[in-house]
Amino acid sequence: HVLHARTQNHPPTMGCLSSKPEVVAEKPVAEKPREKSREEILASLSPEDREAELEIENVFALFSKIDIDKSGGVDKQELADALEQKPRLRERLCENTGIAYDKDDGALASDQLASKIIEKID
Repeated sequence: HVLHARTQNHPPTMGCLSSKPEVVAEKPVAEKPREKSREEILASLSPEDREAELEIENVFALFSKIDIDKSGGVDKQELADALEQKPRLRERLCENTGIAYDKDDGALASDQLASKIIEKID
């Protein structure tokens, strides 16, 4: 008898017709860990981090509503339309950028206000 070295590329040699090939057990595939739900993630955060995370979610939700053409950016016209439709957004952006805007006076049209806000941000 001659012994042959077996490699992965060569099946085992069979001695007679009644021989069966060696069965090699497959390695178990590790299951991918389940992703945590939004609620589980929020529950694991400190109160301060949870509040910050919710604020960020709100900003992204607002951005998504303003980005009408879904281009991934907000152009001057989209911002102007949002300022017209969302007085609280207009007030906050003017307050945060230091732009004087009297809501009763209506001194600046929404497109002019959008231009000023963009200038301040850039």
